[in-house]
Amino acid sequence: MKKLFLFSFMFLFFVGCSSTPNSISNVHSENMTLLSEIINQHDEVMKKMSTINSLEKDLSNKEIIDSNIDLAIQNLKDSNMSMMSFMKNFSDQFPYDSYPMNKKVVKKNIDFYKDINLKLNIKRDEILKIGKQFEESIAKAEELI
Repeated sequence: MKKLFLFSFMFLFFVGCSSTPNSISNVHSENMTLLSEIINQHDEVMKKMSTINSLEKDLSNKEIIDSNIDLAIQNLKDSNMSMMSFMKNFSDQFPYDSYPMNKKVVKKNIDFYKDINLKLNIKRDEILKIGKQFEESIAKAEELI
């Protein structure tokens, strides 16, 4: 009976010990995937920044007084500000020399990685929303030109 108990205890101990690094490794891997998605979406939105600025300039130069034009200009400005705000907040929350930006696993507990995971999911949702905001403001502005 003692051998069975000892064997069971050792088995659970080794399973427990081996699952912790795997869990951290899995969450770290997911964090790196999320970070990559955020950076890729950021880069796609940034490609549209010159379009936003150009459309804003073109609409501002129109000599027609129209509330639709004013609204389109404001939407373009809001899109631009959303992106600027996102980038500032992201860099404040995730400095380039710390995890996850440095992509290095640090000696922390699983809760640290899960907390980062939650924050990255929120940031991914934000940048996707900004991407849609860019698309919508560009489409509306182009209709008016």
